[in-house]
Amino acid sequence: MNDTQLKRSERIASAMMRTFAIIGIIAVIALIAWLVVQGTRAVPETGSRISAAVTFVTSIFRSEAEESLAFSLTQQTVPSGEAFVITFTHANAEEDPESSYLFSYACTDAATLSVEGEDGWTVLPCDTDVELSATSLEVIPETTVRSTPISMSIRSGGLSDTAVLTVLNEEIPATTPVAPAPVTPGVTTPATPAPAPIVTQPTLPVAPADLAVRIEETGVLVPVEGVKTFFPISPLPADRDAAVRFTVTNRGGVDSGAWAFVAILPVEGDTSFRYVSPAQASLRAGMQVEFTLGFDNLVAADAGLIRITLVPTDPADNPANNEDSVVVQIRQ
Repeated sequence: MNDTQLKRSERIASAMMRTFAIIGIIAVIALIAWLVVQGTRAVPETGSRISAAVTFVTSIFRSEAEESLAFSLTQQTVPSGEAFVITFTHANAEEDPESSYLFSYACTDAATLSVEGEDGWTVLPCDTDVELSATSLEVIPETTVRSTPISMSIRSGGLSDTAVLTVLNEEIPATTPVAPAPVTPGVTTPATPAPAPIVTQPTLPVAPADLAVRIEETGVLVPVEGVKTFFPISPLPADRDAAVRFTVTNRGGVDSGAWAFVAILPVEGDTSFRYVSPAQASLRAGMQVEFTLGFDNLVAADAGLIRITLVPTDPADNPANNEDSVVVQIRQ
C-alpha cells in the first residue's frame, strides 16, 4: 500500500470515528431525556397539583348585608319636653315577620323618657325592657340639666343595636353667672360684656370597622353550559372539584379599608394547604361580599377541614369575628 492510499484510509477512519462519537453523544442525551421523563412520571404529582389547587374564585358584592336591626334617628339632639319619635329599621327581614321588639334606655339621674298611655304621659322605667310591635316609639324626653345623653338599645331575637340620644334643655343657661366685681367709690369700672353661651354638640361614638366571615355551605363545581356552577352537596365526592361558599360582612360603622383572606383547604399531600387571596376592596359599613372558592385534588380521607381567616388592615377590627371553619365529610 503506497502513501496515498494510507493517508486516504486514515481520513476515512477518522471521519467514521467522529460520526460514531456524534451518534454516541446523541444516544446518551436521548437516554438521559428518557430517564428524566420516566422519573418525572414516577414522582407523585402533589407539588404541581398543589401549586394549582385553587381552580376557581369568584365574588358577588351586596350593598346591603343580611337581616339587621338598627336605630334610624332623624336627629341625635332633641329639645327637652317636646315629643320625639324614636325609629329603627328591621332590614332584610322575611316577608310579614311576626316580630316583637324590646326597647330600653339606661338610667341617668338627670333625664327620663315618657310615653303616652291611657292616663296621659307617664315616665318610662329605665333599665327595663318595653315590648313593642312597631318599629317606632313616640316619647317625651326631659332633663333637669342643660344637656344629658341617654343610651338606648333595641333587640329582637339575635339582633340588636344601640344609640345615644342627647336631650337639651335650653331654659337652663350653659354657663354659671359670674358675681359682679365690687364697686369702689369714685372709680368707674368699664362694663364687661357677658360671654355668649356656648352650646357644645355631643360627639357620638362611631363603631369601628368590624369584618366578620361566615361559611355558608360546601359543595362542588359543575360545568353548566361552559360555566362553573356551584352546587351544595354533602359529603363531598373525592373525584370532583370541591368548593366552599362564604360571606364577609362589615358590621361596623366605617369603611374597612383593604383586607384579604387566607383559606386552609384539605388538599391531598398537604391537608393544611394555604391559599392567600389578593388584596380585597374596602367594604362600606353594612356591605357584604360573597365568595365561592373552588379547589381540586381533594384529600383522600374520611373528613377534611376548611378554615377561612380574614386579614384586615384596620387594627381596631375585632379579631374574634375574623375566622370560621367547617369539617367536611368526603366520599371516596
